[in-house]
Amino acid sequence: MGDPSKFQNIIQYYLVNSSFLALLLAEIVILIVTHQKTRERKKRDNGTRWMLIGCFAVCIYLSIFFVSQSVPAMLRALTFPKWASWIGILMIVSGIIIRLIAVFTLKSAFTLNVQTTNTQKLITKGIYHSVRNPAYTGSILSLLGIAVSYRSLVAIVLVLLISMICYSVRIHIEEQALEAQFGEEFTTYCKRSWRLVPCIW
Repeated sequence: MGDPSKFQNIIQYYLVNSSFLALLLAEIVILIVTHQKTRERKKRDNGTRWMLIGCFAVCIYLSIFFVSQSVPAMLRALTFPKWASWIGILMIVSGIIIRLIAVFTLKSAFTLNVQTTNTQKLITKGIYHSVRNPAYTGSILSLLGIAVSYRSLVAIVLVLLISMICYSVRIHIEEQALEAQFGEEFTTYCKRSWRLVPCIW
């Protein structure tokens, strides 16, 4: 996918495409694993699942679109050097790993919808010890990684803006549901942890 001449070398080109495909594969695996876990739960999603799916698709589209010939030359010229694609690859792969660790740490408690059960326990161990939403951290990192891989400054800014808005809405709704379910236990957990990035937010 993409024009090999826009990358530093053919290895970088194939690695960008491979990491992009690995991201899609990871999301398909997560979708399959969590598909059967949505029954007998209190659903409080408010449509944010579809918002995140739309965010995912739009961010990928923007990352590719802003390096295409459809974009005015002035905007297309706003790019980082070709070596920046290596950083993008690292971001995509790191995001995938963070998200998969988060999903498999929660195990059966992880779902794509915002929903809880009366038997559910609040997970605060492992990757969830310091960050309350590491799966979202991984997703945002990977989406930004795609934009960085294609090197468009405009795409990077838009992907960051869109993903932060969408995931902030999702986190707000999810944390309301968790507070309703776990009460003081969740409030205490919030006081000693970060939403997405340790020491930042």
